[in-house]
Amino acid sequence: MSLLLGPLGAARLVVLAGGRERLARMPSGSLQVLGASGAMAAHRRGAPPPKHSPVLFSLPQVSRSPRWVRGKIARFLAGKASIAVRMDHFDGEPWDEERIAEINQECENIRARFPKPPKRR
Repeated sequence: MSLLLGPLGAARLVVLAGGRERLARMPSGSLQVLGASGAMAAHRRGAPPPKHSPVLFSLPQVSRSPRWVRGKIARFLAGKASIAVRMDHFDGEPWDEERIAEINQECENIRARFPKPPKRR
């Protein structure tokens, strides 16, 4: 997981989840908003739901992307990070550099598919 998210991003997610096992058992949607507890509390009071966590948003794949693709890339990375942490925790074989390069290439493909912002209504 640290190859995918970087050592700091992986450590932040593990701490926020309360341990590697709890993070491994967490669905990717919960992992996506992990760390956005203030926004989740506001959502319970009627505000719009949080889009992504500060941990995922701080990753260069998300933060350096155009604003209209950030949610798509954050959702994609949350899903891949969820799979990676499960493989790490439950004795699967960790992903190698080649697999991480494929994931980063898919992030580039998402950016290429949506070069312009959607039209406003």
